[in-house]
Amino acid sequence: MNAANIEKFLQTAYTDENLAALLAHAQDEKLSFFSCCCLIGVTNAPHALRGYVPEFAHGRALPAGSTHHQSVRLNSQLAADAEEEFFFLGNSDAERRERMIPLIEAEITRRELARALLEVQPGAIAVHESSAALM
Repeated sequence: MNAANIEKFLQTAYTDENLAALLAHAQDEKLSFFSCCCLIGVTNAPHALRGYVPEFAHGRALPAGSTHHQSVRLNSQLAADAEEEFFFLGNSDAERRERMIPLIEAEITRRELARALLEVQPGAIAVHESSAALM
C-alpha cells in the first residue's frame, strides 16, 4: 500500500481540528471517495461533512471548481496525488476507511509526540528537522 502522499497531505494540509474531524468522519463510516468531503475535501468543507454522494459515484461530470474539494485538487499537486492514493487504498469505501483510520491515528500520535518533545526539550523539533535536512 502506497500512502506517502496521503501521509504528507495529512501532515501539511490538516489542522488538528480537521484531523480530528476526518478521524470521526471515517469512524462513523461516512468518509467516501465519492464525496465532496473525501480525503482532500475535509480540509475546506464549508458545510457539515457529507458521506457518499451518488452524483459523484455515477460519474456525473462536474464543472471544474464547482465543489469545494475540486479547488483543493486543482491548486495542489500533493492533494491530487493524495486523492489518487486514497482511491487506490481499497476496492470500496469500507476498505479505504479501514486502511485510512490507522494513517490518521498515526498522524495524530506523531503530533502529540512532537508537542510532548517540545515541552521537554524546547527547540528539539527544530534541531531534529534541521539535522534531517542535512542528511
